[in-house]
Amino acid sequence: MLTKIVKEPTSDKELLNGAEVTQDQLDGLSGNYFLKVHVTSKGRIRRMDASNPAPYQDLEKRDTKTIYFTKEKIEELFKDNPGSDGLKIYLGVHNKDIYPGIRDDNYENKVMVVLVATKGEAEMKDVNDKVMIAGVKSGGMDNGKLCPPDKTC
Repeated sequence: MLTKIVKEPTSDKELLNGAEVTQDQLDGLSGNYFLKVHVTSKGRIRRMDASNPAPYQDLEKRDTKTIYFTKEKIEELFKDNPGSDGLKIYLGVHNKDIYPGIRDDNYENKVMVVLVATKGEAEMKDVNDKVMIAGVKSGGMDNGKLCPPDKTC
């Protein structure tokens, strides 16, 4: 069963069994993430903050809030990994010393994800299996948009 976004829950049961969620609840869960997660910035630890609207001038208030992949890219990931039937999502932080993929410098130290197709619970991480890395624009890797710093999301 998929969870449906609703203006108001139809019943407590629908909320408790995961059938429904309100936009306020989604925003609250996202806000809770920002209260819990901290980042290193300019040699100090600070809370994550995505409160700065476009054009994102304040670097310390433009942490990634969402990551966007097109339906076509998700379908391509499954097509390029025959036999896959699931998806594992790795959370990470871009770091050019760990992976120097071609990307905008504004992505450095931003939250990111790697999408890995799975078969059952086994990951498809053998040589020649394909993954998608958010924010990397070359080498055959698909670019999931990190919002911010991407201004088109």
